[in-house]
Amino acid sequence: GGGSSNVGVTSLAVSPWDSDTFLVGSEGGLLLRCSFSSKTPAAAPSDGQSLAAKAPAVFSFRPHRGPVHSIHCSPFHRNLFLSAGTDGLVHLHSLLQTGPLLSVRVSDSYVFQVQWSPSRPLLFAAATGQGEVQIFNLSCRSLRPVATIDQGGSGQASTCLAFNCQNPGLLAVGKRDGTLSIWQLSADLTEQRPREISQLEQLANRAAE
Repeated sequence: GGGSSNVGVTSLAVSPWDSDTFLVGSEGGLLLRCSFSSKTPAAAPSDGQSLAAKAPAVFSFRPHRGPVHSIHCSPFHRNLFLSAGTDGLVHLHSLLQTGPLLSVRVSDSYVFQVQWSPSRPLLFAAATGQGEVQIFNLSCRSLRPVATIDQGGSGQASTCLAFNCQNPGLLAVGKRDGTLSIWQLSADLTEQRPREISQLEQLANRAAE
């Protein structure tokens, strides 16, 4: 933003809804919406390269306090995405406004990855530096975890996770020590409820108010 030169990229997500749009998180906490087709010349010199560098950022969101480790676009709404980082927060953002729609305190440590459920529009999981994976349901007013996955206090940070899109009942979790676990989620965490899409729409509409 603001004509600055290089940004240390720590996370990146391409929109599944618009192939020209991608989101970038930086080591300084910046969160940027970018365009592959941007024509704006980069402020930084191109180091003698024949191709002139372009500055892809087109919009800046309110930054995190520390590096942004993870960004994930909603598979159920084109304007919504989650971001997470070393400040222990997960922000729910709309592409249409600067500030987050919601901020959820997930951990007193880092959040290394956040991912939407592929089957529940309001559910997401977050991998934390304390080792647990916290699962949240945005339809719950308390914004407390609806489930916690903890491997018996090993103390090893959970650094990555992934839902299985073919079988949403499976969640893979990777640890700092290189171990990988596959967890079976209950039907309660995988079966979509009747009003979830409309509730997600209501959340997204807050940006237009």
